[in-house]
Amino acid sequence: FRRRHHRPRGRDRSSSLPATFEWPNWVMDVPQLAKQQKEINILAGEPICTVSSQADLADQAQQLAYIRLENMQKLLQLND
Repeated sequence: FRRRHHRPRGRDRSSSLPATFEWPNWVMDVPQLAKQQKEINILAGEPICTVSSQADLADQAQQLAYIRLENMQKLLQLND
């Protein structure tokens, strides 16, 4: 089963990521870096990316999606 699941959202204030931020291969719909831009702007409350997962069973895919969402929030430091 494949599951497109959950979109981490920005904090209640805008922030940014370095232009060199490396996105995991299990995320999609990531913000695009404009030419000459040195950082990726994350607008307050806006979706940042889509976390995806794939497993043999739907429940496993969902559980993996939750784990990846949690990991992505830590990477983006959204739990501060």
